[in-house]
Amino acid sequence: MGWVSFTEPTSMDCRGIMFDITGGDSSSILVCLPPQKFFEYEHDSRDHTLGRIGDKMIKLDGSLISTFLHKHEVRLKSKASLDSSQVHLAESCLYNNSQFRSEIQSLAEQGYTVNFELTSPRNRIVIPYSVDQLTLISIRSHITGENLFGTRLVQFLQDTYPSMLANMVSYENYVDRIDTLEKHLQFIEAIRQETTGEGYV
Repeated sequence: MGWVSFTEPTSMDCRGIMFDITGGDSSSILVCLPPQKFFEYEHDSRDHTLGRIGDKMIKLDGSLISTFLHKHEVRLKSKASLDSSQVHLAESCLYNNSQFRSEIQSLAEQGYTVNFELTSPRNRIVIPYSVDQLTLISIRSHITGENLFGTRLVQFLQDTYPSMLANMVSYENYVDRIDTLEKHLQFIEAIRQETTGEGYV
């Protein structure tokens, strides 16, 4: 699916979104809201130098896993499945850490989708990983659609969700470090020259 397909209103939100329709079409309930679809820096004709660099978050090379509530219990899904090998692997990571699961349950009950990247030697895409791991990348509100990641996610989780903070993806904040066009272009060029890793979000 190319860029043109994602220019329709709300289409950027359709990657893995899920509703509970057991009550009928008139009372469907949003239960899972993954992050919006995103593209590579130069995927389209937008002038990204008009924007501002915020958080530089490591892009892990795994599978997106998101939470939803089923009969008041937090469950996991991939973008397209509730019952895949990736989902079962992610669930085993979650169930091995009771504090982690408790914190995720709390956020799900408050109307957030918690989004992870699943990396594992049994789920290799390109980059190899030595252990099974669920890494927190963002949480998203079902009410406002706001997606919290990086600096704002840390601020939200601080003092209340220690296990989630301990399992969060690495990032750096560049808000006050890239304040000119020249610095912006140098920042992008430095990333282009890197020869390891999957990149950044």
